[in-house]
Formats: sequence, structure tokens, C-alpha cells
Amino acid sequence: MEAYLMYPDIRGDWVVFVTEDDLWRYNVKTSELIRLTSDFGIILNPKISPDMKWIAFARYQPGDQPLSEVYVIPFNGGEPKRLTYFGSPATNVVGWTPDGKIVARSDFKRPFLRWRELFTIDPATVEIKRLPYGPADSIAFGKEALVIGRNTLDLPYWKGYKGGTRGRFYIDYGYKGEFKPFIELNSNLTSPMWVRDRFYFISDHEGTGNVYSVDLNGNDLRRHTNFNEYYVRNASSDGVRIVFQMAGDIYLLEGEVVRRLEIVVPVMGKHRMGRFKEVDKYLTSFSSDGNYFASIVRGKAFLMRNWEGPVIQLGDRSGLTRYRSIRIVKDKVFALADENKVEVYSLGGGKVKEIKAKGYVEKIFPSPDGNQIALVNNDFELWIIDLTNDSQVLLDKGKWYIEEVAWHPSGKWLAYTYPESSHWMWNRVKVSDLRSIRNVTTQGYYNFSLSFDPDGKYLYFLSSRNFEPIMDYIYFHYDFVNPVKAYLVVLNGEAFSPFNRQIIDKDAEPRVDLDGIETRVSSIPIDPGYYQSIRGVKGGRVALLKFPPKRVIGQRQDGVIEIFDLATKVKEQYMDNVTDMEVHEDNLIIRQGNTIRVLKVDKKPEQGQNANPRTGIIDISRIKVFVDLKNEWRQMLREAWVLMRENYWRGDMNGVDWVKVLEKYERLIGRINTRYELSDLIKEMQGELRTSHAYEFSGDYDVEKPYNVGGLGIDYKYNGECYEITEIFAGDPNEENERSPLLDPGINAEVGDCIISIDGVRLNLENPPEKLLVNKAGEPVQIELRKKNGEVKSLSTRTLKNEKYVIYRSWVEGNRRYVNSKGFGYTHVPDMMIQGFSEFFKLYTYEVFKYGSVVIDARYNGGGHISQLLLERLLTKRIGVEIPRRGEPIPYPSIAPTRLVLIINEQAGSDADIFANSFKLYKLGRIIGTRTWGGVIGIDGRYSLVDGTMVTQPKYAFWFINVGFGVENYGVDPDIITDNLPQDYMKGIDRQLEVAIEELKKEEAVDSIEAFLNSYR
Repeated sequence: MEAYLMYPDIRGDWVVFVTEDDLWRYNVKTSELIRLTSDFGIILNPKISPDMKWIAFARYQPGDQPLSEVYVIPFNGGEPKRLTYFGSPATNVVGWTPDGKIVARSDFKRPFLRWRELFTIDPATVEIKRLPYGPADSIAFGKEALVIGRNTLDLPYWKGYKGGTRGRFYIDYGYKGEFKPFIELNSNLTSPMWVRDRFYFISDHEGTGNVYSVDLNGNDLRRHTNFNEYYVRNASSDGVRIVFQMAGDIYLLEGEVVRRLEIVVPVMGKHRMGRFKEVDKYLTSFSSDGNYFASIVRGKAFLMRNWEGPVIQLGDRSGLTRYRSIRIVKDKVFALADENKVEVYSLGGGKVKEIKAKGYVEKIFPSPDGNQIALVNNDFELWIIDLTNDSQVLLDKGKWYIEEVAWHPSGKWLAYTYPESSHWMWNRVKVSDLRSIRNVTTQGYYNFSLSFDPDGKYLYFLSSRNFEPIMDYIYFHYDFVNPVKAYLVVLNGEAFSPFNRQIIDKDAEPRVDLDGIETRVSSIPIDPGYYQSIRGVKGGRVALLKFPPKRVIGQRQDGVIEIFDLATKVKEQYMDNVTDMEVHEDNLIIRQGNTIRVLKVDKKPEQGQNANPRTGIIDISRIKVFVDLKNEWRQMLREAWVLMRENYWRGDMNGVDWVKVLEKYERLIGRINTRYELSDLIKEMQGELRTSHAYEFSGDYDVEKPYNVGGLGIDYKYNGECYEITEIFAGDPNEENERSPLLDPGINAEVGDCIISIDGVRLNLENPPEKLLVNKAGEPVQIELRKKNGEVKSLSTRTLKNEKYVIYRSWVEGNRRYVNSKGFGYTHVPDMMIQGFSEFFKLYTYEVFKYGSVVIDARYNGGGHISQLLLERLLTKRIGVEIPRRGEPIPYPSIAPTRLVLIINEQAGSDADIFANSFKLYKLGRIIGTRTWGGVIGIDGRYSLVDGTMVTQPKYAFWFINVGFGVENYGVDPDIITDNLPQDYMKGIDRQLEVAIEELKKEEAVDSIEAFLNSYR
């Protein structure tokens, strides 16, 4: 069994590296090989100490809140010792100082994950010190100069990167603290190393990642490796020789000789052995007809009776085929497999048919009699497959994904949503007799959740068209809340609406008359709300699933099922704590988190947790899911490749031979022995397209979960006796979630106070505060605090679950106070998502009203999708003033600027790239800072792999009138290039903010209030 070797480092004749997530040591002369850890977790970036006594490394623990911390292990093996408790996924080992201290990078006590700085850690005393250079990811100590690297990260997922966040070096000749940019190549530079008197690094400016070097002055560029197929990655040196990884192997560069090290690792294969997996965690699709239950769990198809009997696994068991969706109709089970295959099974589990459909199939919708299948694909097509004669007919093609199809009970008609454009807000409901098509709804609305009445009389749907405004009391604006209304369509052209009862009721034939159907739409008489689903139920009833207003997109919320009776016009609550709902005739199929229930609609369930017809609970633990990881990983690699082939924004795959790319990386799949190694391989494969947003993350890593660190919202230094508070983080002191818990009433901590102990444990270098706060996030702790006057207090307080936001708000308020002191307003926008929207309106409305001239700070903006909403506000200009008899004049519009400047940096990207270039195009003001990230080919997160891994495909390229597609892989240039150099951080200067203030002082603009006052005087 071959191994996939990563993260090599060299010292003398010894090389350390990682494979199977474990740490190994190898002698390049004797070929001696020793395993140093076993199943300790995912190990990253080991580095050997100069005296060869220690190996430092990072232990990475994925999860909902991933964690990476620094450890050290004796060179000859032993127990790993944890050195940091930073509580961050961004922590990693960089190397060693010449005098034997570990250098690590982390965002510890900084407001952004991407604001990483360097720390030294003494392995003997465990003393940690922050280096004063500001943001940095790497460091190289030369005899005559010090080099630090910013953004010098290995980017397997974006090869050929040339944007603003590319790795760059800064050199300090003579260790004087005077840094300047070093080496300008149109490339991402990584792995800085001094080898004797030359500076070595990795660059791909000639197409592929290779090792290069320059002299002390940055001249005499030489190339030392000549690889063209795979990238050289993660190089490291002891000052004489260099090791690096490439395609799962480790190479040694000595002088001008490059050779592959013949390291034969006796891998155990433990992490790729087959195992059983949890059903509730990986249940992705299910269906029931009231008697049988079909499901997809971890990509495998299963069938069973609801409450008793055996479980039958359907289809391919190897793991090389992934099943994505399943439906039970009549006496058949329909399973969607891989990209375009539909398999049909009997209730006995035998396969009765297999169909290959057109395109990459997104969803399948079998007809009520089981003889036809409607399916939609990623070409926005709606196909009808007739199983009786194997014909496939293209019924319609939308302008975006056709998300929903519903069959009439007769199987002669169907309804579907038809997108009018690629904008998700507008679509129509259409009805077809499988030949001709008619519009049901008029234009300009978002319609969803289609369902026919089981008796065939009505079509139900939901629509976001309740335009009843409610005043927004934070920003002068009106919002549309409770947007969704429920609708009913009378299908028979001669039938009456159930809301217009006649003296004599007559049952109309259950048919669909297409002519005039758009005039037979009626709203169902219930109050509008946040409805997600509507389903027709036997007996003239309607089931509705309603949720509270969404606070965060994608966040799980529980809703309630309501039953509306068409005859009585009465709506009653049926069940709460509901996640999802489906209906089959008079059966409700309900999901409540990890619990599945099948219930009759006319009878509320009995209480209890036992699986039986009375409670309706399905015991899904009856399903036993065995996963062959070797085959599953191979399937995942191929599926990631297929999804990119089907969804990448250019059909020619940017000129890349995508078939050869698959062949190239499938050659390596047999060497993959852990889930982390698979992640690395998928990233490398997707990175061949050299495009932004080609991500792979999450997934089933099967490692020990991380324990989060509670926060006190302070920074400190150890003074030899206790931890002296040097800073207390606080945003708005009126808000409890914006201040350190040590500012709570009665505690009243101050800078200069000292923390002696936590929960009775005396603090020292071996026991820093964070060590005592592991697994105590959000929990009460007892703190012994010595005040500046010598008084000692024992106090109880509750730690922060995540102190990042408090640190961020403290940084923002510090900037705001400083800019306000200069007579201007300040607003920071951290991302283009929920937090960014909130932060913008939290500050901007007040700052622009009071000051008129505002600094908009988009540094470290992580992107998102709301840039156009912010631009709408910034485009408004003051054009007048309201003059009251008493009080101050009021500008009109009241929330409109007179002058703006924008600060950007290399860590602002994606929608922040778009925002910055739009700011420039609209001529809103001057832009100060450094070039932005340069990633504007967007994604939608539509797909995941079988173990829950998210893979993204760059699908939506962005074009501007000034640069065309030029923002991608470049970024947006500021009008005034201003870099905060390491010496600026050493002096506590934010040069970018200073230049922004100076620009506002220079700008000449008419202030409408001042203009009025001057004329009035």
C-alpha cells in the first residue's frame, strides 16, 4: 500500500514528514524510518529544532468550529505536549528561530481570521511572545537580512493565482526593523528559505510551481526544479538542503541535484478501512407511501416497511455508485444514481429497469401510476421519460433551474415552476398536458411549493407576493414582512372555487382545462407568513409548513404544520418542531431534526419516543450503513470532477483538458489513506482550472472533536507573577455581547489589574488563562483578580463562547473614535453577508447624518452577496436641507453623504472586489490601500459529496464595463496605493487610515447644510 507524503522538513540527514495524518522521521543516508505518532489527529507542518531535540507541529481538528494548535514532541519520540490554547483554526507552525524558539502564526486576539501574526514559543518555558511585524505567515532568518512573508500560503485550490492576496516578501537588511518589498513576480510566492547566501522560494510565474532563488538584492533569478505536471509544494530547508512535496512524494534538492526520496512507509490503512456510519447524520433523501419507507443514507439506497421487518439495500453496494434521491410511487421505488442514471426497483428489492437520462439530472418526479418520470437537469431542461416505451421527450427548457414538478393524480397533467430569468425572485407556475403548456401565474413573482389536490380538483402553490409594508425603525425604510401567501387554482374550467360555495354543490370532473387557467387562481383565506411548503391532503384539506422569519440564511429553524380545511375555512396547528414535510394521499411524512414520522393527517400523534404507528416514528437505526472508504473516496474524487465538468462557467473548461486532469489525479487516489489526504487531492485537482472559489471543505474526517476555548475578552502579558491585563476589548459598552465579561457590573476590571488564578488553578507560563478555559466556552468560571491597588478579589463571570466579535467591535470602535476626532465619520464592513449588513447600518446611518464625510473601511471584507444593497445607500447624495424653526437643520436626504473615501486591502475579496470596483465606477470617492483579492467567479453551494463535503464550482463570472473580466485573478487597484508595512505596525500606525483622513481633508465638496447657513448669514 503506497503512501501520500506531505509537509516535509529537513535538518542534517533527517527528514520529518506527515502521512496517514501521523508524524514520521526518515534518514536520507541510512533510509531509517520511524513513526513518531499514532492516530493523534491530523498533523500539519512539522519543523525540526536547530539543536535537533524537538519537532514542533500543528494538530488540526476539523468540525463545526475547527481548531488548530501548536504541539511539540521530542525528536526521538515521546508524548506530544500542547503549547498553545489560541482557540483558532488559523494557527500553524512556521519554523524555528536561530536561538531555538518555535515560530507560529495565528489570528489570536486579532479581529479577523485572515489577520495572522507571528509568535515565538519557548519549548522549555512555554513563554509566548507576539512578534511586532503585523500580518505575516512566514519568516526566514538570514545572516544578513530577515524576510517575512505575507499571505505566503500554499494554494492547491487556486494554482496560477496572481491577485492582491498573492504571497509577498518583505526584507529587512541588517535586522534594523526597516522592511521593504522584496522580489516582484506576477505569482503567488511561498516557502521562503535562506540557503547559504541565496534566498529560495516557490513560484509558479512560469506556469507550474517550482523552486527558484535570488541573491541578497533580489537579482539573479534562477530556477532549480523543472517540473511541469504537478506542483512543487511546501518546501523547507535547514540552510543547506531543501525538501519539498510533489504528487505524494518527497524530493531532496541538494546543490543543483534533485532526487525523489525512496521512502517506503508501512502504512496501516486504518483510516481507510470500511466501517459503519451513523444513519441520522447522513440521511439525505427519504420517501414513504404510508407503508414502506425508502431512504438514501451516505449515498446508499435502502427500502423497508415503516415499523417492522428487514431492511433491503438497493443497487450497487460497493460505494463506487452514489445514490442521490429516492421516491416511492405505487409499487415501485425510483432511485437517482450518480449523474444521470435512474434505477427502478420493485418493493421486493429487485431492479426492474435502468434508464440513462439526458444531462446531469438534478431531481426526479415519478408519475402517480409509476409509468412516467419527469426529471430536470442542470441544463434547465424538463424531460418526460415514458417507462412503457423508453421514450424521452423534452417538454420545456427554462432560463434557470426548474426546481419543482408536481403530477396531477391522473398522470395526464403536470405543473412546474418556470424561471423567467437567472434571478431567483421571478418565475411562473406552468401546467402542461405533456404536449401543450400554459402559464398559470402572471409575471413578476416568486412562486414555489406546487401540489395537486389528491382528488384532482385543485393545484396549490405558495407565492411571495404580499406587498404589505411595515416601517423599519432603525433605518428610514419600509420592509415587506410575512411575504408568502397561499394560492389555489381551480383546474376544471366549469367548476366553482371552494371559496364561492353555490346553493347546490356539484362535483366537477377532476380534469385540467388549460384554456383560461390563469383566471382561476384564488388566494387561500389565511394570513400571509413565512410559509415554506403547501401540500394537498385527501378530504379537501391543505397542509402548510410555516417557519418564523429567517435570521440567518442556511440556519436550521423549526416550524409548525398547520391544517386548513377548505370546507370549514378553519386552520388548526397539527405539530410543532418540524424541519420538513411531505404528503402522500392522507399520510404526512414529517422530519423533526433527526426523527422521521409517518402519520395520518386526521389524527394527531400520541406522545412517546417508541417507533410504532401510534407515534408515527420510524426507527431509522434499523438501517445499517457500511462504507468501504477506499471506494467511496474514489467515487468522491470522480464526482467532484463531474460536478466541475457540468457546472464550471466555461464549457471549454478554460482551455484545460479536463479528462486528462482526472487521469492525472486518479493515478494518485490509491495512495490516499486518510480523509485529510483526499481533501488535499481534490483541492489540487480543482485548482487546475486556475479560478477563484473552487473550494472543498467539511466532510467526515472521523477525528476527535475539538474543545472550544472560552474567552475573557482581554489581552494580557505575564509579568512573572500573574497575567496583567493590557487591553480590555469593548465595542458599545451598553451591549452585553460587545464587551469583555470582566466589565460586567461588580467586576469592573481595568487595564493593569492582574489575573492570579482561574477556577482555583494558579496561572503561570505553563498554565495561561486559555488553558484553564478549554471546554468552558459560555460557562461560568471563578477568577482571582488582583487590582492595581493590591486588593485581591475572587469573582465569578461567564466566559464568551467566541471572543472574536468583541475583539472586532473593539477594533472598529477604536478606529471610529479616532476618525471622529478628526471631524469625519467611520464605518467598517466586515463581509457582504449578514454581519456586514448589520455592521453597515449600525454605524453608517449615524455617522453619515452627523458628519457627512465618511470613511468606508472594507479591509478584511470576506465577501458575500449584498454589495449592491450597500451601493444603493452610498449612491444617494445630499441635495437639500430641511430648516426647522427650532433645532438644527436636517440634510435631505437625511442619510446621504457629502464625501466618501474607501479603504481596501489585499484581504478584501469576492463581493468586496465587486464593491470596490463599483465604488470606482460610480465615482463615489477615492480608494486607498492595496489591491484586493481578485476572486469574482461566484458560487452557489448547490452540491455536496456523499460524506457531506461541500465542493464549489466557479459558475458565475463577473464582467465590468471598465475592465471586462479583469477583476478575476487580479483584484481592484486603489487610487492611492498605501501599504501598512511591518514598521508601521511596530510603531502602532495605521497608515491606510491616516491617508484616508487626509484625502477627506483635501476633497472639495458642497455641504448642503453649510451652504445654507452661509447664505442665511
